[in-house]
Amino acid sequence: VARGRRHGDDLLRTLAGDLVPEAATQGRQAIRADGSVIRPTSPSDPTPAQVREAVLRHVRAGPHGLAHFRWSHEAAVSLERLWRDMRARGVKLVVFTPPYHPAAWEALRRDPDHRTALDSTAAFLGGLATQLGARFLDASDPAVIPCGETDFYDMQHARPPCLERLW
Repeated sequence: VARGRRHGDDLLRTLAGDLVPEAATQGRQAIRADGSVIRPTSPSDPTPAQVREAVLRHVRAGPHGLAHFRWSHEAAVSLERLWRDMRARGVKLVVFTPPYHPAAWEALRRDPDHRTALDSTAAFLGGLATQLGARFLDASDPAVIPCGETDFYDMQHARPPCLERLW
Protein backbone atom coordinates (compact mmCIF):
# COMPACT_ATOMS: atom_id res chain seq x y z
CA VAL A 1 0.00 0.00 0.00
CA ALA A 2 1.49 3.30 -1.07
CA ARG A 3 -0.23 6.37 0.36
CA GLY A 4 -3.61 4.68 0.71
CA ARG A 5 -3.51 3.00 -2.71
CA ARG A 6 -3.69 -0.75 -3.17
CA HIS A 7 -1.99 -2.78 -5.87
CA GLY A 8 -4.58 -3.23 -8.63
CA ASP A 9 -6.61 -0.09 -7.92
CA ASP A 10 -5.65 1.33 -11.34
CA LEU A 11 -6.97 -1.77 -13.06
CA LEU A 12 -10.21 -1.65 -11.08
CA ARG A 13 -10.74 1.99 -12.05
CA THR A 14 -10.06 1.22 -15.71
CA LEU A 15 -12.51 -1.67 -15.79
CA ALA A 16 -15.09 -0.17 -13.42
CA GLY A 17 -17.77 0.10 -16.09
CA ASP A 18 -17.24 -3.49 -17.19
CA LEU A 19 -17.14 -5.22 -13.80
CA VAL A 20 -20.34 -6.91 -12.70
CA PRO A 21 -21.17 -9.52 -10.07
CA GLU A 22 -21.04 -13.03 -11.51
CA ALA A 23 -24.76 -13.49 -10.83
CA ALA A 24 -25.45 -10.49 -13.10
CA THR A 25 -23.82 -11.96 -16.24
CA GLN A 26 -27.27 -13.30 -17.21
CA GLY A 27 -26.03 -16.15 -19.34
CA ARG A 28 -23.44 -14.12 -21.23
CA GLN A 29 -19.78 -15.06 -21.53
CA ALA A 30 -17.58 -13.32 -18.99
CA ILE A 31 -14.18 -13.64 -17.35
CA ARG A 32 -13.81 -14.11 -13.61
CA ALA A 33 -11.15 -12.32 -11.58
CA ASP A 34 -9.11 -15.56 -11.51
CA GLY A 35 -9.09 -15.64 -15.32
CA SER A 36 -11.54 -18.53 -15.69
CA VAL A 37 -14.30 -18.21 -18.22
CA ILE A 38 -18.02 -18.09 -17.53
CA ARG A 39 -19.55 -19.83 -20.52
CA PRO A 40 -22.59 -18.34 -22.22
CA THR A 41 -25.81 -20.29 -21.93
CA SER A 42 -27.78 -21.06 -25.01
CA PRO A 43 -30.97 -22.94 -25.79
CA SER A 44 -28.86 -24.86 -28.32
CA ASP A 45 -26.26 -26.06 -25.81
CA PRO A 46 -25.14 -29.61 -26.63
CA THR A 47 -26.82 -32.50 -24.87
CA PRO A 48 -24.78 -34.66 -22.46
CA ALA A 49 -24.67 -37.36 -25.16
CA GLN A 50 -23.28 -34.86 -27.70
CA VAL A 51 -20.66 -33.68 -25.20
CA ARG A 52 -19.70 -37.30 -24.45
CA GLU A 53 -19.23 -38.08 -28.16
CA ALA A 54 -17.13 -34.93 -28.67
CA VAL A 55 -15.04 -35.86 -25.62
CA LEU A 56 -14.37 -39.36 -26.92
CA ARG A 57 -13.49 -37.98 -30.39
CA HIS A 58 -11.08 -35.58 -28.70
CA VAL A 59 -9.40 -38.39 -26.76
CA ARG A 60 -9.10 -40.56 -29.89
CA ALA A 61 -7.60 -37.67 -31.90
CA GLY A 62 -5.03 -37.00 -29.21
CA PRO A 63 -4.56 -33.21 -29.60
CA HIS A 64 -4.29 -32.85 -25.82
CA GLY A 65 -0.68 -34.04 -25.95
CA LEU A 66 -0.89 -37.12 -23.75
CA ALA A 67 -0.63 -39.58 -26.64
CA HIS A 68 3.02 -38.74 -27.23
CA PHE A 69 3.78 -37.39 -23.78
CA ARG A 70 7.46 -36.73 -23.09
CA TRP A 71 8.57 -35.44 -19.72
CA SER A 72 10.05 -31.95 -19.92
CA HIS A 73 12.85 -31.62 -17.43
CA GLU A 74 13.12 -27.90 -18.20
CA ALA A 75 9.43 -27.31 -17.44
CA ALA A 76 9.71 -29.31 -14.22
CA VAL A 77 12.75 -27.31 -13.09
CA SER A 78 11.00 -24.01 -13.95
CA LEU A 79 7.92 -25.00 -12.00
CA GLU A 80 10.00 -26.05 -9.03
CA ARG A 81 11.88 -22.73 -9.07
CA LEU A 82 8.62 -20.80 -9.26
CA TRP A 83 7.04 -22.69 -6.38
CA ARG A 84 10.19 -22.43 -4.25
CA ASP A 85 10.36 -18.68 -4.86
CA MET A 86 6.68 -18.28 -4.01
CA ARG A 87 7.08 -20.29 -0.79
CA ALA A 88 10.20 -18.26 0.13
CA ARG A 89 8.04 -15.13 -0.15
CA GLY A 90 5.44 -16.60 2.19
CA VAL A 91 2.89 -17.62 -0.42
CA LYS A 92 0.74 -20.58 0.60
CA LEU A 93 0.33 -22.89 -2.37
CA VAL A 94 -2.81 -24.87 -3.04
CA VAL A 95 -2.25 -26.95 -6.16
CA PHE A 96 -4.68 -29.23 -7.96
CA THR A 97 -5.02 -30.99 -11.25
CA PRO A 98 -8.42 -30.15 -12.72
CA PRO A 99 -10.90 -32.93 -13.40
CA TYR A 100 -11.45 -34.52 -16.77
CA HIS A 101 -14.90 -35.34 -18.12
CA PRO A 102 -15.73 -38.86 -16.81
CA ALA A 103 -15.74 -40.38 -20.33
CA ALA A 104 -12.34 -38.81 -21.03
CA TRP A 105 -10.97 -40.04 -17.72
CA GLU A 106 -12.07 -43.62 -18.44
CA ALA A 107 -10.61 -43.56 -21.96
CA LEU A 108 -7.34 -41.97 -20.84
CA ARG A 109 -6.88 -44.47 -18.00
CA ARG A 110 -7.42 -47.42 -20.38
CA ASP A 111 -4.49 -46.35 -22.58
CA PRO A 112 -1.07 -47.22 -21.07
CA ASP A 113 0.67 -44.13 -22.54
CA HIS A 114 -2.01 -41.78 -21.28
CA ARG A 115 -2.08 -43.49 -17.88
CA THR A 116 1.71 -43.12 -17.58
CA ALA A 117 1.52 -39.41 -18.44
CA LEU A 118 -1.26 -38.77 -15.91
CA ASP A 119 0.41 -40.81 -13.16
CA SER A 120 3.89 -39.36 -13.61
CA THR A 121 2.55 -35.80 -13.63
CA ALA A 122 0.50 -36.38 -10.47
CA ALA A 123 3.48 -38.04 -8.77
CA PHE A 124 5.78 -35.15 -9.64
CA LEU A 125 3.32 -32.48 -8.53
CA GLY A 126 2.44 -34.36 -5.35
CA GLY A 127 6.09 -34.92 -4.46
CA LEU A 128 7.04 -31.33 -5.11
CA ALA A 129 4.06 -30.07 -3.12
CA THR A 130 5.05 -32.30 -0.20
CA GLN A 131 8.66 -31.04 -0.31
CA LEU A 132 7.51 -27.44 -0.23
CA GLY A 133 4.68 -27.77 2.27
CA ALA A 134 2.02 -27.05 -0.33
CA ARG A 135 -1.43 -28.60 -0.44
CA PHE A 136 -2.00 -30.84 -3.45
CA LEU A 137 -5.08 -32.62 -4.77
CA ASP A 138 -5.03 -34.79 -7.86
CA ALA A 139 -8.60 -34.18 -9.01
CA SER A 140 -8.04 -35.35 -12.59
CA ASP A 141 -10.32 -38.29 -11.74
CA PRO A 142 -13.72 -36.56 -11.60
CA ALA A 143 -14.96 -39.10 -9.03
CA VAL A 144 -12.60 -37.51 -6.47
CA ILE A 145 -14.81 -34.39 -6.27
CA PRO A 146 -17.33 -35.95 -7.49
CA CYS A 147 -18.36 -34.51 -10.84
CA GLY A 148 -20.59 -36.28 -13.38
CA GLU A 149 -20.95 -35.96 -17.12
CA THR A 150 -23.42 -33.07 -16.90
CA ASP A 151 -20.83 -31.08 -14.91
CA PHE A 152 -18.65 -30.48 -17.99
CA TYR A 153 -18.72 -28.23 -21.05
CA ASP A 154 -16.19 -30.46 -22.80
CA MET A 155 -13.27 -32.79 -22.06
CA GLN A 156 -11.56 -30.66 -19.45
CA HIS A 157 -13.68 -27.63 -18.64
CA ALA A 158 -15.96 -28.16 -15.67
CA ARG A 159 -19.11 -26.18 -15.00
CA PRO A 160 -19.29 -23.98 -11.87
CA PRO A 161 -21.08 -26.53 -9.63
CA CYS A 162 -18.24 -29.03 -10.14
CA LEU A 163 -15.62 -26.37 -9.45
CA GLU A 164 -17.49 -25.26 -6.33
CA ARG A 165 -17.33 -28.83 -5.02
CA LEU A 166 -13.63 -28.91 -5.84
CA TRP A 167 -12.97 -25.86 -3.69
